[in-house]
Amino acid sequence: MRNILRFKTHFPESPEYDHPKGYSISEFLYTELSKAQFNVHPPDNYNDFAWSVDCDINENKVFFFVGYLGTKVTDWQLIICSNIGLIGRLLRHNDEKERTKLAKAIHAILSSDDRFTDLRWFTKYTDSPKDIWYVEP
Repeated sequence: MRNILRFKTHFPESPEYDHPKGYSISEFLYTELSKAQFNVHPPDNYNDFAWSVDCDINENKVFFFVGYLGTKVTDWQLIICSNIGLIGRLLRHNDEKERTKLAKAIHAILSSDDRFTDLRWFTKYTDSPKDIWYVEP
Protein backbone atom coordinates (compact mmCIF):
# COMPACT_ATOMS: atom_id res chain seq x y z
CA MET A 1 0.00 0.00 0.00
CA ARG A 2 1.63 3.22 -1.20
CA ASN A 3 -0.56 6.16 -0.33
CA ILE A 4 1.88 9.04 0.07
CA LEU A 5 2.76 11.01 -3.05
CA ARG A 6 5.43 13.66 -3.37
CA PHE A 7 5.61 15.75 -6.51
CA LYS A 8 6.63 19.03 -8.08
CA THR A 9 4.33 21.35 -9.99
CA HIS A 10 4.04 24.69 -11.72
CA PHE A 11 0.28 24.71 -11.21
CA PRO A 12 -0.94 28.28 -10.60
CA GLU A 13 -1.99 29.22 -7.09
CA SER A 14 -5.58 30.18 -6.32
CA PRO A 15 -6.20 33.94 -6.07
CA GLU A 16 -9.23 33.13 -3.92
CA TYR A 17 -7.49 31.02 -1.26
CA ASP A 18 -3.83 31.79 -0.76
CA HIS A 19 -3.50 30.02 2.61
CA PRO A 20 -2.80 27.26 2.95
CA LYS A 21 -1.23 26.75 -0.46
CA GLY A 22 -2.72 24.07 -2.67
CA TYR A 23 -6.37 24.97 -3.09
CA SER A 24 -6.08 25.11 -6.88
CA ILE A 25 -4.49 21.62 -6.97
CA SER A 26 -7.18 20.14 -4.75
CA GLU A 27 -9.89 21.84 -6.84
CA PHE A 28 -8.28 20.49 -10.03
CA LEU A 29 -8.21 16.94 -8.61
CA TYR A 30 -11.79 17.29 -7.34
CA THR A 31 -12.95 18.33 -10.84
CA GLU A 32 -11.01 15.59 -12.65
CA LEU A 33 -12.13 12.88 -10.22
CA SER A 34 -15.74 14.04 -10.67
CA LYS A 35 -15.33 13.71 -14.44
CA ALA A 36 -14.02 10.17 -13.85
CA GLN A 37 -17.27 9.32 -12.03
CA PHE A 38 -15.87 9.40 -8.50
CA ASN A 39 -18.23 10.60 -5.78
CA VAL A 40 -16.13 13.42 -4.33
CA HIS A 41 -16.88 16.40 -2.13
CA PRO A 42 -15.49 19.92 -2.68
CA PRO A 43 -12.11 20.79 -1.14
CA ASP A 44 -11.99 21.81 2.48
CA ASN A 45 -9.28 23.43 4.58
CA TYR A 46 -7.46 20.62 6.44
CA ASN A 47 -6.20 21.92 9.78
CA ASP A 48 -4.96 25.12 8.11
CA PHE A 49 -1.93 23.42 6.51
CA ALA A 50 -3.44 21.60 3.50
CA TRP A 51 -6.62 21.07 1.49
CA SER A 52 -8.64 17.86 1.70
CA VAL A 53 -11.14 16.16 -0.59
CA ASP A 54 -13.53 13.50 0.75
CA CYS A 55 -14.39 10.56 -1.50
CA ASP A 56 -17.07 7.88 -1.24
CA ILE A 57 -15.93 4.66 -2.92
CA ASN A 58 -17.87 1.38 -2.57
CA GLU A 59 -19.71 2.86 0.41
CA ASN A 60 -16.40 3.54 2.17
CA LYS A 61 -15.28 7.04 2.97
CA VAL A 62 -11.67 7.87 2.20
CA PHE A 63 -10.02 11.23 1.67
CA PHE A 64 -6.83 12.81 0.51
CA PHE A 65 -5.12 16.00 1.44
CA VAL A 66 -2.55 17.96 -0.48
CA GLY A 67 -0.18 20.53 0.96
CA TYR A 68 2.93 22.50 0.19
CA LEU A 69 6.19 21.33 1.72
CA GLY A 70 8.69 23.54 -0.03
CA THR A 71 11.63 21.27 0.81
CA LYS A 72 14.71 20.41 -1.21
CA VAL A 73 13.39 16.89 -1.81
CA THR A 74 10.08 17.96 -3.28
CA ASP A 75 7.54 20.75 -3.21
CA TRP A 76 4.18 19.07 -2.59
CA GLN A 77 2.78 16.10 -0.73
CA LEU A 78 -0.53 14.30 -1.17
CA ILE A 79 -1.63 11.67 1.34
CA ILE A 80 -4.57 9.32 0.88
CA CYS A 81 -6.19 8.48 4.20
CA SER A 82 -8.75 6.14 5.70
CA ASN A 83 -11.82 7.24 7.64
CA ILE A 84 -11.97 3.93 9.49
CA GLY A 85 -11.63 4.64 13.16
CA LEU A 86 -10.43 2.51 16.04
CA ILE A 87 -13.71 0.60 16.38
CA GLY A 88 -13.77 -0.13 12.65
CA ARG A 89 -10.22 -1.45 12.78
CA LEU A 90 -11.10 -3.64 15.76
CA LEU A 91 -13.98 -5.00 13.68
CA ARG A 92 -11.47 -5.62 10.87
CA HIS A 93 -12.97 -3.14 8.43
CA ASN A 94 -10.59 -2.45 5.57
CA ASP A 95 -10.58 0.20 2.85
CA GLU A 96 -7.22 -0.55 1.24
CA LYS A 97 -8.92 -1.43 -2.06
CA GLU A 98 -10.68 1.95 -2.12
CA ARG A 99 -7.54 3.89 -1.21
CA THR A 100 -5.62 2.07 -3.94
CA LYS A 101 -8.34 2.85 -6.49
CA LEU A 102 -8.20 6.53 -5.54
CA ALA A 103 -4.38 6.55 -5.66
CA LYS A 104 -4.37 5.06 -9.16
CA ALA A 105 -6.92 7.60 -10.38
CA ILE A 106 -4.94 10.51 -8.91
CA HIS A 107 -1.75 9.14 -10.43
CA ALA A 108 -3.39 8.89 -13.86
CA ILE A 109 -4.64 12.48 -13.63
CA LEU A 110 -1.34 13.99 -12.50
CA SER A 111 0.92 11.93 -14.74
CA SER A 112 -1.07 12.93 -17.83
CA ASP A 113 -0.63 16.64 -17.10
CA ASP A 114 2.76 18.24 -17.93
CA ARG A 115 2.42 20.70 -15.03
CA PHE A 116 3.11 17.85 -12.57
CA THR A 117 6.52 16.18 -12.42
CA ASP A 118 8.64 13.92 -10.23
CA LEU A 119 5.70 11.85 -8.96
CA ARG A 120 7.03 9.57 -6.25
CA TRP A 121 4.88 7.23 -4.16
CA PHE A 122 6.02 6.24 -0.68
CA THR A 123 4.75 3.63 1.76
CA LYS A 124 5.47 5.81 4.78
CA TYR A 125 6.13 9.40 5.66
CA THR A 126 9.67 10.29 4.68
CA ASP A 127 12.08 13.18 4.89
CA SER A 128 15.08 11.50 3.35
CA PRO A 129 15.89 11.40 -0.36
CA LYS A 130 17.36 7.92 0.26
CA ASP A 131 13.99 6.39 1.16
CA ILE A 132 12.49 3.89 -1.25
CA TRP A 133 9.85 5.25 -3.57
CA TYR A 134 7.74 3.87 -6.42
CA VAL A 135 6.80 5.32 -9.81
CA GLU A 136 3.12 4.44 -9.35
CA PRO A 137 0.82 3.42 -6.50
